[in-house]
Amino acid sequence: MTALRVTQRNLWVYRRTWRGSVFGSFLTPLLYLGALGVGLGSFIAAQDTSALGGVTYLQFLGPGLLAATCMQTATFEATFPIMGKISWRRNYEAMLAAPLSVRDLVLGEMGWMTVRLTTISIAFLVVLTLFGIPTSPLALLGAPAAILTGLCFFCAIMAFTATQKNDSGFAALFRFVINPLFLFSGTFFPVDRLPDALHVSPP
Repeated sequence: MTALRVTQRNLWVYRRTWRGSVFGSFLTPLLYLGALGVGLGSFIAAQDTSALGGVTYLQFLGPGLLAATCMQTATFEATFPIMGKISWRRNYEAMLAAPLSVRDLVLGEMGWMTVRLTTISIAFLVVLTLFGIPTSPLALLGAPAAILTGLCFFCAIMAFTATQKNDSGFAALFRFVINPLFLFSGTFFPVDRLPDALHVSPP
């Protein structure tokens, strides 16, 4: 139960910034889907879509962007904000003076990240629906999958952040890990279209 206090504390802080955050949660998918899904997709629509599994480019792009957005959000939240709580503002130092353990801090941050990713996923699904992308109620399962994806990155990168003395390692993390994953993990084109050396073929 004490871990919930950490989640609650983050929710109280979020009350000051939620308006801009929610606006961004809707704006990001609108821009990506409008520019790439509709704009670029209009050129692809005239071509053979068999490489996309027979769906339109807009339908192909939507689920990948949902997962990629959760990945990017979780990565950011696990870097600078966590570093701030450890070293710059020393929030965790004050929390540990209370009846809280490191385990409580980790579980509380995971709980908060789950809430944050859930709001992002809901907003994203609303935008996807406005674009007419979901064709089945099963599309709702995309939200839990995206949330779990984000949590996986959040936990691993939060552990990495806890080992850092400063934020100098974050630039390399974003530049050489997160951005390549965003661009080349199947969000914008099928992975099997990469050169053979860059993707793992099924057995």
